[in-house]
Amino acid sequence: REITNIADFSMAGLAQVDYSREFQNLYYPFLMVGFGILAGLWPFHTWSPDGHVAAPTAVSMLHAGVLMKLGAFGILAVGMVILPEGAAFWAPVLIGLGTVNVLYGAISALGQKDLKYVIGYSSVSHMGYVLMGLGTLDVLAVNGAVLQMFSHGIMTALFFAMVGIIYQRTHSRDITILEGLGKRMGITGVFLAVAGLTSLGLPGFSSFVAELLVFIGTYRTYPILAILGVIGAAITAVYILRLLGKVFFGPIDEGRWRDLTDATRQETS
Repeated sequence: REITNIADFSMAGLAQVDYSREFQNLYYPFLMVGFGILAGLWPFHTWSPDGHVAAPTAVSMLHAGVLMKLGAFGILAVGMVILPEGAAFWAPVLIGLGTVNVLYGAISALGQKDLKYVIGYSSVSHMGYVLMGLGTLDVLAVNGAVLQMFSHGIMTALFFAMVGIIYQRTHSRDITILEGLGKRMGITGVFLAVAGLTSLGLPGFSSFVAELLVFIGTYRTYPILAILGVIGAAITAVYILRLLGKVFFGPIDEGRWRDLTDATRQETS
């Protein structure tokens, strides 16, 4: 208050203040990092995958579907609205870290055997697309980032719900053990496939549109980073298809999963 000489701390009031460029450049990164921690911004992301694994299913759904999006929303609605010149100055840093998110999260997910860890690192990767879109300050890419926030929130919540159903029946999240479950859990498999295909950005799903907008907007100013983002999307397709192939279409252990039951109507409603 002493620095800005204002007494109105409402969002509308703060947005009307004419902050100096030096002030914005100095204080915007604090907002970016503070909200970025919630969004899983690399290298402050490490709490997120472990939090997913340790939490119950319902908490994991809220964590990925709501909490991480609040971080990205904070960068957009607080940082960029109140300190726009600071956002422009630090934009290359945000988009660079977002690109690291995409690649690091995708490569890490590729090496996981625990279903929750796969989805946890996948969330880090997908939030990278959001951060890339916001970092471009391009209208098209920002719109894609907002759509990706919505798409990823719904998709990841569905992912965790299906993993919770699988764990409740099998008491395992190990991909190497959970093979061929589609022969016993067809309905669960369909929902998991929908979440997976949305995650990898298959045309016809909301994430395809979101990621396409982010890539187009990013390519206008940072073509190399846009290409790296596309590579991250390709890696996503690899680990998602591997997960679906092993868990639901591999050979089933008839002895181990003889009494396995599918998701009930209450669980899928």
